[in-house]
Amino acid sequence: LHLIPNSVNFITLSNCELSPRGIQKLCQFLETNNTVIGVMMWGNHIDDEGAKYIAKLVEKNTSLGGLSFLDYEKCMSENGISMIAESLKKNNTLRVLELGHINSTSSDKTSLSPEQMR
Repeated sequence: LHLIPNSVNFITLSNCELSPRGIQKLCQFLETNNTVIGVMMWGNHIDDEGAKYIAKLVEKNTSLGGLSFLDYEKCMSENGISMIAESLKKNNTLRVLELGHINSTSSDKTSLSPEQMR
């Protein structure tokens, strides 16, 4: 991640089979990054441990405007979603948090603004 140039403002890490440690490293990088405004992490089977890192990222990052991680339902419990939802109370920049799963109909996908999750 240290090789990502400052000009990058959107990161797509879909179907990369990110481990909780990979999610942790990505989130640590993004916590203080002020150029990336969107992250897509579809299909990485993010569990509650990964949700903990995402929640910390949402609390600390001040430039991220959109976060999408579809296919979370297979591994993340309601507790993981609650951690992320709670972190939105401390974030003023995230405008879109997209949840759902890839192989669904469009009615199964949910895109919520932080205001709707509060």
